[in-house]
Formats: sequence, C-alpha cells, structure tokens
Amino acid sequence: MCIYYSNGIVYMGQVDANNYRHGQGKQIWPDSTVYIGEWKEDKQTGQGKIHHTDGDKYEGEWKDGMASGEGTYTRSSDNSIYTGQWREDRQNGLGKEEWGDGTKYEGRFSGGYRSGQGTIQWADGSHYTGEWRMGKPEGRGKASWGKEGREYEGNWRDGKMEGYGEMRWKDGRTYAGYWLADRRHGKGVYSWPNGNRYSGDWVEGKQHGIGEWKEGNTGNR
Repeated sequence: MCIYYSNGIVYMGQVDANNYRHGQGKQIWPDSTVYIGEWKEDKQTGQGKIHHTDGDKYEGEWKDGMASGEGTYTRSSDNSIYTGQWREDRQNGLGKEEWGDGTKYEGRFSGGYRSGQGTIQWADGSHYTGEWRMGKPEGRGKASWGKEGREYEGNWRDGKMEGYGEMRWKDGRTYAGYWLADRRHGKGVYSWPNGNRYSGDWVEGKQHGIGEWKEGNTGNR
C-alpha cells in the first residue's frame, strides 16, 4: 500500500482495515527524512530506525510515535553517540554517551539530561563521578583533573564546587572547607606540605576575615 498525504508525506507499507499504518512500513517526509520499521494504529511502535536530513539517526524501540525503550542515537553535529533507555523522545534511564573527542559519560538520564548518578571522563584524563541534575554536576561528587593533578570531593551546585568539600593538589597542598562558585568561600583550612596552615575565613578564594596562621617549621602563630 502506498499513501500520499496532503502535507507531502509518503507512506509505503502495511495498513489495517481502516487504512491506518500498521505493521512494517516506510515513511518519507518532504525534507527527505526517512523512517523504516514497525507501526501500530497509525504510529511508529516497535522496532524502527529514522534518518534525518542533517545526518542524525536513531535506531531502536518506539511507542506511540516516539522513541521509547532501548535505542541508539547518532548526532552528526558533535559526532556523539548515545546508547541506552528512552522515554517519549528523550534520554531517560540508564545510558552511555560518547563524543568524537573521546569524552564518555555513563550513568542515569532524565528528560534528556544527565541526571542522577553518573561518571564522565574527558579526553585529557579528567573525570567526575557523582550526582547530576539537568546535565550538570549537583549534589555529592568527586572530580579529578588529570594534567593538573587536582582532586576534589564534596558538594556541587549547577556544575560548580559549592558547599563543603576537600581538595588535594599533587604537590601535597590540601584545602578542607566551604566553596562558592568554584572558589574557597566561608570557613576552611588550607595546609602546605611544609606544615604551614591557615584556618579561618575565606572570601572569593582569598583569606579574608578572622583566621589563624601556623608555621610548620617553628610552630609560630
């Protein structure tokens, strides 16, 4: 059966007694987007694949005309591939996403965003493991900057270190205290490998307010 719709869509495939698309079929849109797969009661339902004119493509499960279930989406604009669970055309549940530059994320998604527990690893070896919200680190998490040798474990908000957290540098320096928008802010203790230590107030990454300085070699304050 071949059906031509007034909006330019062409369908070739099986239909039911009411001429609804039902069974195996192929549909072509005016912009040359093509879907090949299963239909049920006039909607893509079951296994199918779609190729968009911009090079994007999806292959996997469908329900009521939307990607739902397990499937793989390839995006041409950033050479990324997502494989995992879908719900109503959005990444939802467990999934894995890889980009052309070698960056990889594996974890949970919600409504098309990284959300819940997940791990991302960048091409330079840096990585973050912890909680996500709306595509950004938020909640408890641990990050490591590969080339710099820094490690942070603590709270995040909107993709930035915020709240209580601890950072370590490869040269032995440490900071344990509060952060605001990636800067030391509030009460905190900064220690050096030689034993020097500052304990007190911080404002926008700088020692500011009431604090105590201790020199490691002499013990002077």
